[in-house]
Amino acid sequence: MSRQAGSKPLRLQHIHIPGFTHRLPRYALAVAIQSKLQQRLLDYKAAAATHVEGYTPPLPPPPPPTILSFIPAPTYTLGRRQTTHLTTDEAERLRGRLNIHWHKNYKRERIHDSRLNPKEIINGRTVDHGHNYASFYPEIHNAPRGGLTTYHGPGQVVFWPVLDLKSPLHRHFSVRDYACLLEKTTIASIAEAASASLPSFPPEAVRQKEIQGFTTENPGVWVRRYWVDGDDEADGHPGPEGEESKIAALGVHLRRHVTGLGVAVNCSMPVRGVEEYNPWERIVACGLEGKRVTSLAYEMLEYLPQMRWVRALAPQYRDNKRYGQGSKQFRDEAPVLETQMLRAWPEFFARALRMQPDGTGAAVDEADSSNTTKTRDDLVDDVTIEQVLGKGWEDSIGLTEEDHYTTAK
Repeated sequence: MSRQAGSKPLRLQHIHIPGFTHRLPRYALAVAIQSKLQQRLLDYKAAAATHVEGYTPPLPPPPPPTILSFIPAPTYTLGRRQTTHLTTDEAERLRGRLNIHWHKNYKRERIHDSRLNPKEIINGRTVDHGHNYASFYPEIHNAPRGGLTTYHGPGQVVFWPVLDLKSPLHRHFSVRDYACLLEKTTIASIAEAASASLPSFPPEAVRQKEIQGFTTENPGVWVRRYWVDGDDEADGHPGPEGEESKIAALGVHLRRHVTGLGVAVNCSMPVRGVEEYNPWERIVACGLEGKRVTSLAYEMLEYLPQMRWVRALAPQYRDNKRYGQGSKQFRDEAPVLETQMLRAWPEFFARALRMQPDGTGAAVDEADSSNTTKTRDDLVDDVTIEQVLGKGWEDSIGLTEEDHYTTAK
């Protein structure tokens, strides 16, 4: 069905839970907000199932598809395949102090630790000991997804779409189609965020300008290295058949075709080094033995002896006009890679969802190219939690104010 003349296209709602560089939203807060969004859809489906035209009051329009995004406080989540309980020692190890590189304006503490740079650990190179670090103590949560243990934290952007796979507002999806939608959206967003971020980095620090994601028999999105790391020097250049590393995790939970959870994309988080600085060193990520985790920053940028590239990963400021519309609200809390990911992922998801202006859910005419000419502002509506859930939403989610955010020590 082609679009009706003069009709206003529906836009994907994007709610970003704000963070404040030194103060990050907890996993429990995101779960509570997601649950409220899911319940809106479930209530509507229940009302629609009992609605009788002409005998019951007219139904309001169905809730639009929504993406919830956040940059999380350090958290380890356990999937449903985690059938054995963590021992006391395992839990203490996961909850142990984690030092995360922080922007100098927000943290006065300077940690003098010769182990902070992965290159030094690998091959003994000298490092600059003057970096500022913030300390967190990760939480542990159970998650209603498949798989084993994974990590969420600063330097990562999490996207949780909440939509009805059988909604009249967009084309319908099977579970497999929806997982494919998440994967394709993530692959496109990784390439876009990397390309758009390049002008922010010193040219001598860039070792790879294009990041191409792909899928394997294992869940998530992966990339392949085309460069030699310090611990690979004895093996030579890995080449096209080089090591596969996981750059984004995927987990889905469904209730009556209403989606939960989604994708976590590693942007500038640490992925090498000892466990006081690298949270992945404490686990076998997703239970995949022998598989590494990576990030956009690690794939794109050289780990210079003084880690000079971290300056380009510092939070952006309001007077920075480089990124255009759709990213302004993220500049204060998010480094450039996260900012670009927050801009790109909802846009690519909205394009793939192929929203309908008339609420029929009919397939878009393949000859209609209007979807490709629309801007992000045409497709995505960046809104606040209060705009969607209403005033007083904090009192309705069942959490105390202390459970909303984690503050760096």
